[in-house]
Amino acid sequence: RSMYRKVIYSSISLPFCYVTGSAYLWQKRRKIEKIREIARREESMSREPVDVTPKNGTDGYEFNYADDKEFENEFSYRPVVLSGIYDHKNEILVDRTRDHERGYCVITPLYTHIDAKGEKRGIFVDRGWI
Repeated sequence: RSMYRKVIYSSISLPFCYVTGSAYLWQKRRKIEKIREIARREESMSREPVDVTPKNGTDGYEFNYADDKEFENEFSYRPVVLSGIYDHKNEILVDRTRDHERGYCVITPLYTHIDAKGEKRGIFVDRGWI
């Protein structure tokens, strides 16, 4: 009877030990990945800003990168400078709740240049929560 209990106890506890050990190793690997990613982002954010403002009559900044990974390494979390004119008449207020408070995300068009067809071009800028 004593041997039977040991077998039952072992068959329950050994898989549990394996699962918790695997979870520990996974958490440890994720911590190392996160530390590396934070360091990469901090290094990228400390670089000189890139002026990506298109010039009138052009389609914009020339991004000559072989693949998405190369582009991401160059521009992910990198400061950029973009000049233009805000269009407050076409501002969008997006109804949001943050920390149980109602408010709005303010999205404003920023026109950066006139394209070859003479049309205004730009981006939307998230100007924050009010």
